[in-house]
Amino acid sequence: MPVGAALPLVHSCEASMCAYNGGHACHAAAITVGNSGSAACETFLGAEVRGGTDDAHAAVGACHESSCVHNERLECSAPAIDVDTSAGHAVCLTFARA
Repeated sequence: MPVGAALPLVHSCEASMCAYNGGHACHAAAITVGNSGSAACETFLGAEVRGGTDDAHAAVGACHESSCVHNERLECSAPAIDVDTSAGHAVCLTFARA
């Protein structure tokens, strides 16, 4: 992805226990997907306090999951991603092993 190009958006997020989740949407400015082997959302924060802003629509700022077909130089090239929970962790459902 060229520098300055639009970042992929978080289309939906079902991680309702996350401080940044409101109405099945992520209200962080950007998230990071980690390299845990399960494409975990490293921005997930299980907390009582709410984070982000209501008008923010999160983008994927970085993706460290280099084994994903959408990963280009640690950036996400998917047009958008979906996030859900699995085994108590928020994970990128768009992850597809290369």
